[in-house]
Amino acid sequence: MREWTEQATRADFNGCARLDDASVGRTVARAKRLQVCELASCGNLTDAAAALIARGCPLLRSLVVPTCRGLTDKALGFVAEHCPRLTELDASHCRHLGGEAGLAALARCTRLERLRLNGCKKLSDDGVAAVAAGCAALQQLQLSGCGGVGDGGIGAVGARCRALRELRAGGSSRLTDDALLAVGAGCAELRVLALGGCAKLSDAAFVRLAAHCPRLEQLYLARTGIGDKGVTALARSCGVLTHLYLGYTKVHDAGVGAAVEGCARLEQLSLVGTDVSDATVELLAKALDAAQPPEIEGRRPCLTFVDLSHNARVGRSGVERLKQRCGPKVRIDGVRLGPW
Repeated sequence: MREWTEQATRADFNGCARLDDASVGRTVARAKRLQVCELASCGNLTDAAAALIARGCPLLRSLVVPTCRGLTDKALGFVAEHCPRLTELDASHCRHLGGEAGLAALARCTRLERLRLNGCKKLSDDGVAAVAAGCAALQQLQLSGCGGVGDGGIGAVGARCRALRELRAGGSSRLTDDALLAVGAGCAELRVLALGGCAKLSDAAFVRLAAHCPRLEQLYLARTGIGDKGVTALARSCGVLTHLYLGYTKVHDAGVGAAVEGCARLEQLSLVGTDVSDATVELLAKALDAAQPPEIEGRRPCLTFVDLSHNARVGRSGVERLKQRCGPKVRIDGVRLGPW
């Protein structure tokens, strides 16, 4: 064990429910060369463990502690004070963590590139703004399920975090077009955007986003206000889109047609609960027939997943024809398709 602690650069104790603060002090905290520490779902750990790790592992670059519910904002303070090389932190679903004091301390980690705080209910606009101001190198920011975050926090991210490539902030009823426009104006490198459940986002804002973020590859926009105009604009500007999730939105056949025509690399398409019809089913079948096989050099595989569930205007016969024409190339989720 002594040899391990002296030489280890990585520690993985994910899911070790019996791991406690004393155990961390005898093992992880003695690994002076440790760079990666993963302790997901270690529910017995408290801020004392965070202090031991931070003080004992000054070379730490990655700390993964989701669902460690004994941690508080004090843990962020210890990490910020003693781990200046930190580039990744995952503290998702740590319910006592994410207050303004903790995030203000975390903002001192100026090398931070990947931050995941999904489900941290204490998060606020001021806290997120503090992180954005101090951590301009952020490339990944995940805040899904953080209902206290709105335009102020996400707007600050758009203004400060120019290198951002992934933003997930789904489930916030407070986000409006102002936040989306700020992200579009400031984050031209954005590749992944997940805003599912942000119902106040309008079609017009997505039209403007398309003009500023041509490198978008994955969009998760279920239950937003996007419609055919927004989808059409994104399809025309973001030709490298591979994932497009539009469940329970205002998209119709015209929007789907624009997406299929403009996004040659599209692999996953979710249209759950939309108003598309059998015309979309026929369009998808033709697109799949026309797609070149993936073994052709320089051509990526086309659609591999389509979800048409809960569409009252899509009939069983159309889905069956699509399955027959596509074979194993595509998965069609036909559960509870319209009334028959």
